[in-house]
Amino acid sequence: MEELTLPEEMSVHFSDACRDALVEALRITYQHASAPWDDSIGYDMQLFRFMLYKLGMHQLKLLCDRGVGLFIHSPAPLFRLGVGPFQLASYACGYRGDDDIWTSFPNNDQGAPNLSDINQLTLFGENAEPSGDARPAAIVLAHFGNPEIGLEAVYLAVPAAKENDRISRWSHAELLWKTPLRVHAKPEGETLRPVDVPTPDLEFINPLDQPSNAPRHG
Repeated sequence: MEELTLPEEMSVHFSDACRDALVEALRITYQHASAPWDDSIGYDMQLFRFMLYKLGMHQLKLLCDRGVGLFIHSPAPLFRLGVGPFQLASYACGYRGDDDIWTSFPNNDQGAPNLSDINQLTLFGENAEPSGDARPAAIVLAHFGNPEIGLEAVYLAVPAAKENDRISRWSHAELLWKTPLRVHAKPEGETLRPVDVPTPDLEFINPLDQPSNAPRHG
């Protein structure tokens, strides 16, 4: 029997129902996080990202009771879902649906780069030698959106390298959904730019990777 390629194995475990459920959970998350948006009272992009974390974690937990193949691999210290043999971590990677996934990565410098380490260890082992037909173990649920439109795009992306304590390369990426909306109603002259602040993690963690005695967000 021929070994499945990575995309084939992902298609087995990430069913259409699973993919649709993940997109819907993130769509609801962005809808709720955008509802109170008012920069006149201090609701800024940093707070928006934190709301995405809190509300997103809740929505993703609900999916584990939907029978779509998702389960909670670890609730803390870093929240990660499980899908078949994969760990799944959800991160915001940009603000627009037309952002290039291949050059867009999480700003998080704590839990996110650890996912690349997990994949390197899985693929090459402790001696940095190729481990036969091994597959990556960690996948990022990469989402793009803003308070104006809401969710704009969702990908499954496999972290393959890190630089300066951040994911710096994907080895594989699959588009799950992209908004059909093309007009962005932002104030004239205003540009949304990434906020370079630590963002909480939506991910699981292997206790052997980063032992911790106290819960933390990232």
